[in-house]
Amino acid sequence: MKREEFREILKKYCPREVEISSEAEEKFYQYLKILKKWNKIHNLTAIRKDEEIIKRHFCESLYLIKFFKDINYEIKGKSLADVGTGAGFPGMPLKLVCPNLEVHLIEISMKKCAFLQFLKSQLKVDVKLHCTDARLLNIQTNIAVTRALEVRGKKVNSPLIYAYEILKKLATDLIVIMKGSNIPWDNLPPLKIYSIDSQKILYQFLKNPEKD
Repeated sequence: MKREEFREILKKYCPREVEISSEAEEKFYQYLKILKKWNKIHNLTAIRKDEEIIKRHFCESLYLIKFFKDINYEIKGKSLADVGTGAGFPGMPLKLVCPNLEVHLIEISMKKCAFLQFLKSQLKVDVKLHCTDARLLNIQTNIAVTRALEVRGKKVNSPLIYAYEILKKLATDLIVIMKGSNIPWDNLPPLKIYSIDSQKILYQFLKNPEKD
């Protein structure tokens, strides 16, 4: 994909409220090329087409910035844990656009961690990478988020409750679960809902209930 076409697609799908600098745009472009190259061998994501990667990985991740603004939560100078980040979503796109956000990428898959380490070095982005099970981590951040937390092979009653229990141990302020439209509501924790088209963001404040 040529640079101009990439810029137009990024502009088309990303939220208007999010300002992407020329430096960040260049890093997103490199991100796309590196991801596609690694994906041929390591199968990091099932999404293969350029436009879909930009739309569903880059831009959907950046909708979190709009979400934070809409709930009046200031992320400048804050820290964020991205649990089960996979190929870096949503944590890496957030870091590219918000360089003053401290981002922890948490991923248990070694092949995905190898990709993230390579990506970090190539893009020269200061993210903290944790190649381990999030349940074993002893860190605390202001925000804990997950987009696609893997639960296959684990004995859990509900993937959402499983994610919720992990996130609340890592966050001091806010937990966020990015989920599609089909949400199993049975026994769901008391999470608030923020809608983006067909996507849902489930969230709960932990330290600042006055923001609810």
